[in-house]
This record gives sequence, C-alpha cells and structure tokens, in this order.
Amino acid sequence: YSNINLYIGIDGIFLSSAVLTTFLIPIRISVGWSSIKSYKKEYMIAFLIRESLMIAVSRMSDFLLFHVFFESVSISM
Repeated sequence: YSNINLYIGIDGIFLSSAVLTTFLIPIRISVGWSSIKSYKKEYMIAFLIRESLMIAVSRMSDFLLFHVFFESVSISM
C-alpha cells in the first residue's frame, strides 16, 4: 500500500551535524541541570530522545521520513 522505505545516508554534512549535536547536547544538559529542581529523570529522557531524533533527522534520505522526524523534533521543543 505504501512505498515508504528507510534510506539512511552518511555524508559530510551529516557527519558535521552529528558531531555538533553530540557535542552540544551534554553542554546544554549541564547548563540547565542547576535550574531543574524536580523531574530530573524526565529532563534527561527528553533531552536524550531529542538528541536521537535530531541525529535521525540529519540521516534520513527519504523526504517523507525526514519530514516525520523533523516534526517530531519540533513537537518536543
């Protein structure tokens, strides 16, 4: 019924965005850690899910799946 295939590509743009994402997420977590008084576990879960979605967005070669992952990152913000 559907013609959706999962195509994952790796190129220079993906590599630079993945390195930047994995470098900046721990910095963002450590900066915001002191301001979070409760729900620290949920805070960490949200950031790690957002990081994995941002990496998935940059790897998608199929436009429909790119849009799905892009919107899922936008919802979590």
